[in-house]
Amino acid sequence: MPSPEEILRALTPENCRLVALICRHRPQSISALSELAARPQPNVSRSLATLEHAGIISLVGTRPKRPELAVTELKIELHNLQCR
Repeated sequence: MPSPEEILRALTPENCRLVALICRHRPQSISALSELAARPQPNVSRSLATLEHAGIISLVGTRPKRPELAVTELKIELHNLQCR
């Protein structure tokens, strides 16, 4: 299970936009999501890996992999954050 810090780090503005596009358009591939986001596919793939590691999205199917939301709600208990 990802830590609250990992989840917060994954939620950059660019990644939040990808999550919104996945939710709204349900792209059938990473390529389709790249086109929707107007970003290069390798860049989107790296962002999706971060979001997947944080438990926010899942990559399903074989080739082509399809991004889907893994959660519809996210609650982070701020008092559990680790200070460094």
